[in-house]
Amino acid sequence: MDQNQNNGPQKKTKMAYIDYLEGLVRGNRRDVLAALRSGLGKTPGEAMDMHRYMAPWLERCSPWEEQVYYLIGALFAYWHQGESTVVNNLPKNLGASMALLSLKKPEAASGLDRRFTALLKCHRDNLPHHLRQAVAFLKAESIPVNWEQLFWDLRRWSQADGKIQRSWANSFWGRQPDKKPENQAINQ
Repeated sequence: MDQNQNNGPQKKTKMAYIDYLEGLVRGNRRDVLAALRSGLGKTPGEAMDMHRYMAPWLERCSPWEEQVYYLIGALFAYWHQGESTVVNNLPKNLGASMALLSLKKPEAASGLDRRFTALLKCHRDNLPHHLRQAVAFLKAESIPVNWEQLFWDLRRWSQADGKIQRSWANSFWGRQPDKKPENQAINQ
């Protein structure tokens, strides 16, 4: 019997790399998670403590894909610092996570809007800085991140059509569909 038969055609199996990271949390591998966290704010070439855990995943990767693996590993380990469980009911994408944060902290909504806009507009070379800030805010409020979706989104960040950025924006600002943007002209 096909193991995905009851899950419907849309259900995907979890990416092995994300499953590996989650296994580190479940297995209480604080030593490995600490090594991964040490890569925050560093390029793959500077993150020496991460290499032994990253190398098995990097075969035939482009330089950008390699950076995404390192970045996801470091951010995942940071978000899960002090955690012993893995969240299963995940938001659609990082925009949805940030929307949950905005709803939870309405007093910070305008600042979050500015930071989120800066994230959407940033070049992929600046993503580690902006994502580190976003994940720090989400961690502070225990708002989960869909790590697998983030991985795939980052790999496609620089596509000319801006599909990833639009998807995140729709998830973030589409959270209140009955609210019209300010200064919107109504044609009658």
